[in-house]
Amino acid sequence: MNRPASRTAATRPARLRHLPLCALLGISLNASADGSIGIDPYAPGQGFDRPGEAAWGGWNRCDGGTLFAEWDIFDDASHGAADDRTAAPGGAAEQVAACGVTSAWLGWSTDAANPAFAYNNGNYLYNLSNGGQGGTTSLRINAAGPLRPGLTRVVLQFETRSYPIMPDSLRLNGLKPTLVANTLERDTTINGRPARLFHQLAIWNLGAAPPTLLFDFATEAHTVLQMVALDAGPLNSGSTDDPGQAPVPASWLINLPGEALPPALIQSLHAQRPGWFPAEWRPSQLTYRQSVNKAGTRLGRRLKGSIKALFHDPAEGPATNRVFLDIYRKDPIADIRIAECELKTTQKRRWTRVNIDNRLVRLGTARYALDLELTEIPATSASRFKRRIGQCDIDLDAEGIQAGVPALREGDYTRLRRAEP
Repeated sequence: MNRPASRTAATRPARLRHLPLCALLGISLNASADGSIGIDPYAPGQGFDRPGEAAWGGWNRCDGGTLFAEWDIFDDASHGAADDRTAAPGGAAEQVAACGVTSAWLGWSTDAANPAFAYNNGNYLYNLSNGGQGGTTSLRINAAGPLRPGLTRVVLQFETRSYPIMPDSLRLNGLKPTLVANTLERDTTINGRPARLFHQLAIWNLGAAPPTLLFDFATEAHTVLQMVALDAGPLNSGSTDDPGQAPVPASWLINLPGEALPPALIQSLHAQRPGWFPAEWRPSQLTYRQSVNKAGTRLGRRLKGSIKALFHDPAEGPATNRVFLDIYRKDPIADIRIAECELKTTQKRRWTRVNIDNRLVRLGTARYALDLELTEIPATSASRFKRRIGQCDIDLDAEGIQAGVPALREGDYTRLRRAEP
């Protein structure tokens, strides 16, 4: 098998040994992408965007509180040891390969029989061994920098040949992307040889700015990784409330979906035991209220509501009675999950025997409730629960449960899910 065509030596830049001082200090300089394979990925309609011009953006590269790093050159000697398969940001014809970062590197590895190689002085990564047998390549990006606190959007853009990045492999700090999309797929010719080109976009909408961004992703056999661009910045369409200011007093309703059950199961349960199981599992509404005292020194939030849903007998199998309400904030690119609330089972009615798929099982119902009321004192960051039925995690990027009442806005909506066994 022929190796992929390389970029020409005439367009090859000097290797980047260290992050430039302007990158560490966040100094803004214009940058242009490498078009030596015949395509400028940032040209109109070619699939790549800078955040200042992208629908997903709203900031400029090298603005304070943002992060940018780009790999168009994968130079093994530019980071760590000369042969440890890691590379600092570097790009052909780029004046700045990174800014706003205190550290950044991209690494690659496969098993011993199928290693990935940085070919042609790092112009691309190709996971094909010398024996001609390709293998899956695991890649990681590690980047850190002082991102602005609050809702954050993190974006990766990829240029590959032969195959795209494996979408199911993408993770940021263990989280799946909010959105993955192909922005360009076409046949082209590179150095006189036919090639299939892919541009991809992956977006994470985060409830808080993480101190370190750890990305994991993979390519299948014979994939050529040509370019990766990383951008992170504030999500202006959903910026967090200023904790020093009281929220506007408000009260409104937010949806609380009913449990999604197959229609045939609903009909069967109701036909067998109409007093136990309804003919329709109706949705309900959560009431959200927020208030502030006249002095502006105490803020109050309350979130209250309940629905009826199935209550399983744990002895009957792996089904779980943990029911969660995910709260989303609308966004033009990909809606943000801003909180995860677990409802508490109340008014349990257990159990009755019903026939499901020709098997008698014990099944019941329960009222799943959420009633949280919290008082906050912004000047001291103190808070106190006055009511606590169920719980909400309001910082999904932090380990554990960061309990509280989410600061909702009109237009926020919810999705109900039952925890996996």
